[in-house]
Amino acid sequence: MEIKFGFTNLVLQPTSLCNLDCTYCYLPNRDKNLRMGVEVTQAIAKNIASFPKMRITWHGGEPLACGLDHFEKLIKPFISLEEEGKVKHSIQTNATLINDDWCQFFLKHQFVVGVSIDGPQYLNRNRIDWNGKESYLRVIKGIECLKRNGLDFPIIAVVSDESLDKAKEMYRFFCDIGCKSLGINVEEKECVNIHRDICDDTKVKMFWAELFNEWKINPVIDIREITKALVWMNIISKQGVPITSYYRDIFPTVGYNGDVVLLSPELLGGKHPVYHNFVVGNILKESLEDIIIKGKETWYVTDFIEGVKKCEEECSYFSLCQGGYASNKYYENGSMNTTETVSCRNMEQRLLEGFMGVL
Repeated sequence: MEIKFGFTNLVLQPTSLCNLDCTYCYLPNRDKNLRMGVEVTQAIAKNIASFPKMRITWHGGEPLACGLDHFEKLIKPFISLEEEGKVKHSIQTNATLINDDWCQFFLKHQFVVGVSIDGPQYLNRNRIDWNGKESYLRVIKGIECLKRNGLDFPIIAVVSDESLDKAKEMYRFFCDIGCKSLGINVEEKECVNIHRDICDDTKVKMFWAELFNEWKINPVIDIREITKALVWMNIISKQGVPITSYYRDIFPTVGYNGDVVLLSPELLGGKHPVYHNFVVGNILKESLEDIIIKGKETWYVTDFIEGVKKCEEECSYFSLCQGGYASNKYYENGSMNTTETVSCRNMEQRLLEGFMGVL
């Protein structure tokens, strides 16, 4: 199998700071306001000016915690690229800081605004602030502001032990608040979140089965995982062609100081005795193209490729997940050159098993 790397997505960290302290958060330095400088976005804009198209995802910390005035400065170097249709923006936010001024900024620059919320209030209690207070009402206020300003809000929800048997309630809640698309993340062991993960295969399978059943009854929301599974099942039934090569987005992530990591935003801030801090270059010192060329030869990227090849040889689910995610392999198994993780069981294997039981 040949792995072909490229990238059409670029993740930027406008600040490490987050105004929340969610119990399952994996981010280090979220208590520090380490803000990206304008010189970083100027360098990035210069580097991607010759690219035909790029999706820039602003991801923190809480991106809005850097402040609207500063964010307007950060985005200024991209305005000409926006006008040429070369750059599209998205952002992932906890929505607690959203107001009408932020919404006008999102509309002006045509942002896709993703919101993080885990369901109704009693399922959202892992999302607390630094004083231990729940954030639910502030999130809902932010969502209402987005709706009032005509902005859609795709949602990402984290499923923890508390919500594994609440798929029906979660789905109905997201329908009621007007969500049109939803991504589900079963809680993972990543970076500083090293103590919590979900290993009950039966409960996870039943969660996916219940969610799929609710969606079948009222399919008004595009659920990322359901779409992925149904596309996969359709491709297999019609073609049945084994994968011999595939394209992989190398997913460059640029930290607040211009440091670049590859493969997964969750590696930013991580440390390893062999892989070190996963940084393959700095956008203020090198071109993005040179950083990626060099980065493809770094130990952790080549280890990841070897791990993907092992997945292809050993796993019957490979054509669905195509080797899994680098961050899950590293944080769970301590190396990129590995195969199965708890995350791939929860998000790929039990997903399919749950769906097959409902079809």
